[in-house]
Amino acid sequence: PHLEPRSESQGESRLRMSLVLGGLPRPEAQVDFYTEGGEHLARVDLVVKDVLLEYDGREQRLKKPVFVQDRRRQNALVDRGAELRRYSSEDVAPVRRGWLCDEVKRAIAAAASRPPAAMRRGRDTLRAPELRPLPTLDQQPRAA
Repeated sequence: PHLEPRSESQGESRLRMSLVLGGLPRPEAQVDFYTEGGEHLARVDLVVKDVLLEYDGREQRLKKPVFVQDRRRQNALVDRGAELRRYSSEDVAPVRRGWLCDEVKRAIAAAASRPPAAMRRGRDTLRAPELRPLPTLDQQPRAA
C-alpha cells in the first residue's frame, strides 16, 4: 500500500515513508506548479497539505549546474509565497523521524496561517512510470 511509482529516488521514498510512518498524511509525489499566467515553475518532489518538500540527494549537491538550477527554481516558489522545506539523507534517518515529522507539522501550520501562494497546480510533466514485474526464480537463467 505504500508503493509510489512516481517517486524518483530512494531518498524521496525514505522521506515520504518517514512522514507516513510518523503519522502524517501521505504526501503527493512529483507535483507540477505554474504561475498564474501558465508558465511552468517547478515539479516538486512531495507535497503534504500545501507544504512543498524537496529531497536533495548527494549526487544533486555535487553537480553544480543541477544545484544552481534547483536553488533558482526553489527561490521562485518561495518568492510566490510557498512554504518550502528541503531535506537530505541525514534528515530521513529513522532516529530523526520524530524531529522530521514535528518540523513538517510546524510547516503545515505556517502554511495554513498565511495567504495562498501565488501559483497553481497544473498539467503533469512527469512521464508515466514504466513498471515491469520482476522475474520469478523460475524465470531467471540458471548457472551452468
